[in-house]
Amino acid sequence: MEVGAVFGMIFAIIVMGFIIYFGSGQIINIICMGNIGQTSKAIRNLEVLVDDIQASGEGSSDTYRMSIPTNARVCFIDPADPRPSITGGWLPDPDEYPVIEKKIQTGGYNTWIDYKCGDADPAHRMNYIVVDSNFCVGAGDTVLLTNIGIEVRIEKLTGQV
Repeated sequence: MEVGAVFGMIFAIIVMGFIIYFGSGQIINIICMGNIGQTSKAIRNLEVLVDDIQASGEGSSDTYRMSIPTNARVCFIDPADPRPSITGGWLPDPDEYPVIEKKIQTGGYNTWIDYKCGDADPAHRMNYIVVDSNFCVGAGDTVLLTNIGIEVRIEKLTGQV
């Protein structure tokens, strides 16, 4: 093998190493942006369904399957009582909980989105939604939406639809 070819291969390996080392952060950011976008789209679709059910007659209901990334979670909480719930899976980091609780209560947020990456705001307010107890759902989980008059109750179905 010629000396020029050897130096060319060494140079190519060094360049690929630099690309992997310095580009991995950008690749992770691109993946995170995709996860945030997919979760945001699922929340928007859920909001449309909630609006439709709220406009329907009392007692009407429908289910919605959460199509979010496997590492993401969406938690539905009572802004007046955002206490952690072991049975519902709403377990915010104890060190961050006082800040989260204050943000939820002052903003009236009833949805908390754990994207697992990126820097998107996790607090969200969804119109008409009320919960009996705080809970979280993940990818593929199904929620039941029921019109209870002016509001729409959301609850996690234990038997998936």
